[in-house]
Amino acid sequence: MDSRAYVFIFWIRTADDVPSDFRAAIQGHVFDFGVFLPQDDAHWFRRGPAYPARLLLLHDRQLSIIAHPASGEAVIDLPLDELAQLETGNILLLGWIHFSSAQATYKLLYNTRASDPLDDFVATLRRRWLGRPQRSEEPAGKIFRSELDTKFRNLLHHSLDRNEVVVLQYFTPPVQYMTRKLIFHRTEFRSGNLLALTSGNRMLWLRDQHENRFERYAGIVVSAPVWLLRSCIAQTTPNGCELKVEFKAGPPWQIPIYDDDFDCRDFAELVSAHANEYQSAPIH
Repeated sequence: MDSRAYVFIFWIRTADDVPSDFRAAIQGHVFDFGVFLPQDDAHWFRRGPAYPARLLLLHDRQLSIIAHPASGEAVIDLPLDELAQLETGNILLLGWIHFSSAQATYKLLYNTRASDPLDDFVATLRRRWLGRPQRSEEPAGKIFRSELDTKFRNLLHHSLDRNEVVVLQYFTPPVQYMTRKLIFHRTEFRSGNLLALTSGNRMLWLRDQHENRFERYAGIVVSAPVWLLRSCIAQTTPNGCELKVEFKAGPPWQIPIYDDDFDCRDFAELVSAHANEYQSAPIH
């Protein structure tokens, strides 16, 4: 059967699990396990799918992204040692994974229905990339600004690995406000942002903003290795304050705060202090 007709994500544990029309494409690729991602099936008004079916295969510390042979896309081999940032996100049925390295970025889209195999695959990839978190006997991490609301508390819970705990945390919740133009009023939202340094060797940025707009049903998680962390700076802006997190590889993170908050500056100083402790590559 043509795998372009498949609609569910599933595990690839052995060569027997690979769809027959991918067999030629994986020749020469050794893998430990992987997942199959179906092609876009919501293209009734287009000639073809927005994204093809793909295999994601993991072998030791290398990820291979293999698109369906009919797509004409080249195979991508991405060493995990070159991976600078990993973003996962979803808005209802729209899901995506975004890999960033110093050389290139790769974004994969998928339908979130029955996506548990992909979630487990990404968690395993993340542990190989960053190392397994060690159980911490330290008390709860230092929390700045606001306590988490229900949405971000759940998002953080599902983002943390087993034994991974938050060391430093800064959270600004979504804010509703009114704008006015002539006699018309409009309700707007500022998106929520959660920055965290964890015991799992990573910086986390959780948000509900997608393509520069607040999305009520969005959950976006960006991870970066703590050893790539260069600095965290609180900058004054016309609207208040902004946290800028810079890395040795990968794009910087810029998080608007909207007011001049002393907690923002204290958090930035502590994160920068931690960055100074990770100047050499980790031992895997």
